[in-house]
Amino acid sequence: MADIQKGRFQLVGAAGGPLKIWRHPQPTERYVLGADASSGGYAADRASCCVVETRSCALVAKLYCKRDPIPFGRMCAMLAWHYNTGLLAFETHPSQHGVSACIAARDMEYPNLYRRTQQSTVHLRVTEELGWATTMKTKPLMIDAVRAAIADRVEIPDKGLVMEIAAARYKENDELFFEGVNDDSFTAFSIALIARRHAVQRGFVSPDDVKPLDATALWWKHREQELAAGDGGEYDIEPDGA
Repeated sequence: MADIQKGRFQLVGAAGGPLKIWRHPQPTERYVLGADASSGGYAADRASCCVVETRSCALVAKLYCKRDPIPFGRMCAMLAWHYNTGLLAFETHPSQHGVSACIAARDMEYPNLYRRTQQSTVHLRVTEELGWATTMKTKPLMIDAVRAAIADRVEIPDKGLVMEIAAARYKENDELFFEGVNDDSFTAFSIALIARRHAVQRGFVSPDDVKPLDATALWWKHREQELAAGDGGEYDIEPDGA
C-alpha cells in the first residue's frame, strides 16, 4: 500500500470485511472519526475506527480489524475521505501505535486531523499536538460522553460496541474495566464523540446543526437514510488501481 495516492481508493463489497457501513455519507452532512490503533500482532487487540454524524452523534460506520498501525492509519484516512473528509481523531497517548497510525495518515496528506490543545501553567502558552490523549484526567470525559450518548438515545447499530458498553464495570477504586471483552470500539466511539464536541466549540459545525431530534423524528430520519442507502453491508478498503 506504499504507493497509495491521496484520495484514491475504492470500497469493495466483502462478506466479513473489516468495514461495516450502516449509512453512506450524505452530501450535506459532516462526520467525525475516532480511531484506536493496536500493535497488529496475532495476540493483539483489534484496531477500531468509529464514524459518527456531527448532527445526531449516530454511529454510521465502523472499521474493525487486526492491522499494523501504519496500514490501519492509511485505511482510516481513506475512510475519512469517503465521509466528506471528516475530522479524524487518533488516540496518540498513551498508545505509540496511535502515533504511528496518525503519522501514516498525515504522510498521505490527509488534511483534517484532530489536534488537541494544551495551555502551559508556567509559560501560559497554548500548544497543539496531533491526536487525543487518554489520561487519568481525560478518561472520565470519555466515559461521560458515552453515557450522555446512551441517555440521548443515540443510534448505535453495532452489536460489538453495544456489548462493550454493556460489559463496562467499575472496580472498588472506581477504575473502569470491561468484563470479558476488550474496549477497542468503546475507546474509538468515545474519542469520536469528544472530537465532535470540540468540533462544535471550534466552529467545525454550528450549534444550530446539532439540535437533538425527538424519538419519532429520529426514527423516521434513520428509516429514510436506510432506504436511500439500501445497504448496511460489509466492505474492505482498497487502493484504486486506476
